Amino acid sequence: MQKLKDEFEKKKFESGRKEVPLACKSVTESALKKRKSCFSPIMTSFGIQARDQLDQEIARIFYTGGLSFNLARNPHYHRSYQFAAETKLMVMYLLVVNCFGEVKDRFFIADLMKEVINEVGHQNVVQIITDNAANCKAAGEIIESLFPHIYGTPCVVHTLNLALKNICEAKNMEGNTTTYEECNWIIDIHGDALAIKHFIMNIT
Repeated sequence: MQKLKDEFEKKKFESGRKEVPLACKSVTESALKKRKSCFSPIMTSFGIQARDQLDQEIARIFYTGGLSFNLARNPHYHRSYQFAAETKLMVMYLLVVNCFGEVKDRFFIADLMKEVINEVGHQNVVQIITDNAANCKAAGEIIESLFPHIYGTPCVVHTLNLALKNICEAKNMEGNTTTYEECNWIIDIHGDALAIKHFIMNIT
């Protein structure tokens, strides 16, 4: 038995620390190889390399720990980032606001945007991105009216999320018969996938 333990410790020592490979190379890494300089003013100012490295390290946490990616939806996961931003640990966040109890209408959101735009200088801002809620879209229009060179853009990912949500939650009701007949198989698969996820997370 002692011999087996010694062999195990020897192999463990010789193997050393290994880098966990990601599923694919990052977009930034591929782009950098095509450019002459890895430290252009734009990339440096936005911290693109640092963000990319952070994304890779977070991905490795999930891969090596066998964690469900659903963990990223945990409120404590997001609070950790909020804490890092508020304590100046991460430069990618310029402002974090606790809006609990506030009326988040278009004027409130637009005022928050203006505060950040004025802080960094409107000449350094070309675009603002929000989700597709009516108040956010209206706030974007206010910013565009104040700063004509700044474009307000709805989040493409949120748009796709809403589209897929409508497909996966198609109801069998009057006026929606055609959509339901075409998409009800997706609803069944979605339900099966959720059942498998709940089984893995709660039973195993």
